[in-house]
Amino acid sequence: MVGVGGSGKQSLARLASFIIGYELEQMVVTQSFNQSDLRNFLSEMYRKIAKPNSSVRVYMVTDSQIKT
Repeated sequence: MVGVGGSGKQSLARLASFIIGYELEQMVVTQSFNQSDLRNFLSEMYRKIAKPNSSVRVYMVTDSQIKT
């Protein structure tokens, strides 16, 4: 979704995920977050997806989580 800050994009994505029964994944980015942390997060997420009968997941990334 695209829109101005504070317009409820995250809330709407969370609500939509809940309504259709998807699990929402969102990583926590800190000052010390690095590529290794990203690899670990993605690896864990892929493990959850690969399980038999796993539920569908939504991966949410906000603009504040993108480091340049």
